[in-house]
Order: sequence, then C-alpha cells, then structure tokens
Amino acid sequence: MMNIDGQWKLTAKSPMGLKTDDLEFKTIDGKLTGTQISEGLGTHRDLPVKVDGDTISWSVPVTKPMKLTLEFKLQVDGDSMSGTVKAGIFGNAPVSVVRA
Repeated sequence: MMNIDGQWKLTAKSPMGLKTDDLEFKTIDGKLTGTQISEGLGTHRDLPVKVDGDTISWSVPVTKPMKLTLEFKLQVDGDSMSGTVKAGIFGNAPVSVVRA
C-alpha cells in the first residue's frame, strides 16, 4: 500500500490562472484523510480520501464566491501526483502535486 502521509504542494491550472494549495494527508486507524489549505477558499480539514490502487480522490465543498464542489482525482507516483480537479460547471483543470 502506498504511503502518502505528510505535506504536499498542489498546483492547479484553473480558468483564473495558476492556483496553489497546501495539502496534508494522514492515516488514522486505517483511514486516510486530508486537509487542504487554500488562499481564498479557506481551510478544509478531515476530508475523506478514497484510495483505489494508485489513484486517490477527494472533494472540497466551496461556498464562496459561489457554491460548488471541487472533485480531485489524482494518480500517485512516488513523491508526485497528477490528475484533474472538476469544478462544477467550469469543467476539469489539470492538477500536479509534489511532496513538500
């Protein structure tokens, strides 16, 4: 099983330009959770993270500036990850993540 516990840096290429967030993943009692800290969108703690082979996914509820859910789906490859974030009506944006 992969170990992604620890600090990570996320970069998304959104329609509004490059966006960077801090991530922290931790496993407690066999369950993986994440914290995502985003300038402008705030801090979201204890997000359930689904693991399927080498793919992880999680969702972040956003209320401002508009209500939508960010849905992340990433392939893990050692100390990096890549994939997409689906941002409601705005569609998918590419995401890359590296261990901090």
